[in-house]
Amino acid sequence: MELIVKDINIPDKIDFNYEELKSQIQEKTQIYNNLVYQDKDLKIAKSDKSNLNKLKKALNDERIRREREYMQPFNEFKEKINEIIKIIDEPINIIDKQVKEFEKVKKENKRKQINELFSELNPYKWLKIDKIYNSKWLNSSFAIKKVQDEMNLSFNDIENDLNLIRTLDNSFEIEEFYKKSLDINYAISEMQKIKNLQKQKEEQEKKLKEEAIKVDNGSQIKQNEQIEMNFQEQNVAKEWISFTALLSIDEALKLKQFFVENNIQFKPLEEK
Repeated sequence: MELIVKDINIPDKIDFNYEELKSQIQEKTQIYNNLVYQDKDLKIAKSDKSNLNKLKKALNDERIRREREYMQPFNEFKEKINEIIKIIDEPINIIDKQVKEFEKVKKENKRKQINELFSELNPYKWLKIDKIYNSKWLNSSFAIKKVQDEMNLSFNDIENDLNLIRTLDNSFEIEEFYKKSLDINYAISEMQKIKNLQKQKEEQEKKLKEEAIKVDNGSQIKQNEQIEMNFQEQNVAKEWISFTALLSIDEALKLKQFFVENNIQFKPLEEK
């Protein structure tokens, strides 16, 4: 099958009085460049605009007519070629569908083979295949032996990372973060964030306790100061006061006891 197109005479460029027409129109339209219409010239302005639009339309209509005439043979050729292409597309689509279905089955079989290989080689119960999976493994050009090599390389990298993690502080927590990401830097960073948060919490709690102690101490100091002040007030400007009282012996003893209990000094009156 071969497309045979008869030689055709490609039309030369379309000649018309371009320079003459351009010169005439430029000459006639030049007067409008600096023309200023007044209110009284409104009708004239509208008429001038209408005439210019008519001229533009006449030129454009002729251009469209010539374009259709010029393109008609090509458009007919294009339509017929597209019709033939449509006929060809039908078997292409049928074949393409079968090829894609074949490739899909082939990929599913390889995916199953890859999963079985992973289950056989995987030394970690917690590790899922999606953590190390590479989409290029399904490519027909990627041999299953190469898939196996890449899996083993991933397992070795994981083992090296775990050995390093187990030498660190908070290794258990870091290892848990690592299992989720297989990124040792991320795991250490997440653990550091937690430690920083804990440190901030401890510092805040310590600060609150210190402030509470200061408040308690301040209250106690104020209370002691108040007691001392009251005591001082009670003992300010003491002086000897002499008095006599008519008391029984029992009453005199009770008065003496009161003086003793309240730390009040007393002495007998001097005889005059």
